[in-house]
Amino acid sequence: MMAKTPYSPKNPCKFTIQTTRGFKPKDYEDSILASTPILRHIPTMAWTGFYLVESLVRLRLALLADLLAHLVLPATALALPLAAIVPRLLKSSLAEAMTQDYALMAAARGFSRLHVLIREALRNALIPTVTLSGVQFTFLLGGTVLIERIFGYPGIGNLAIGAVIDRDLPLIQGLILTFAILFILTNLAVDFSYVLLNPRIRHG
Repeated sequence: MMAKTPYSPKNPCKFTIQTTRGFKPKDYEDSILASTPILRHIPTMAWTGFYLVESLVRLRLALLADLLAHLVLPATALALPLAAIVPRLLKSSLAEAMTQDYALMAAARGFSRLHVLIREALRNALIPTVTLSGVQFTFLLGGTVLIERIFGYPGIGNLAIGAVIDRDLPLIQGLILTFAILFILTNLAVDFSYVLLNPRIRHG
């Protein structure tokens, strides 16, 4: 018969107290974890594989900063080719919206150009920009396959390449279904954003 020790699973409260008492904080993150014993029992990086989220939840600030530093180069390589298109489209849409009747009427009533730009023209100018952003998001998902392979990050893109190489048909089908769901959710989010940007669409 197993003895009932202080570290036995049958005494979870006593185990938590003993663990907290025997812990000596060494830095700021450990001192926070010492004050919240429940976080101490969460396995390190064992939830979902989303390291950024898990390091933030566990208050591992040093680890979070290191992860962000290592994400700068792949994030830049992924977003930089498409980064100039959105501001250019937004600028042209704002210029067109400022020539519309409602913007000219607001300017004639004495409102400043900044007020007309933000309160009157920006919402209508964001509609084509949001549309383009939704399309670009699908390209970003496809680009992660190459970026993860180059930088050696374990992700859905690297998993897809490995599945194709290994001819793992069930995994390939699951990944295709996952990408399809992400595309559908992205398009739905873009459609719902139209209603927020232009309330007249609700009654259309």
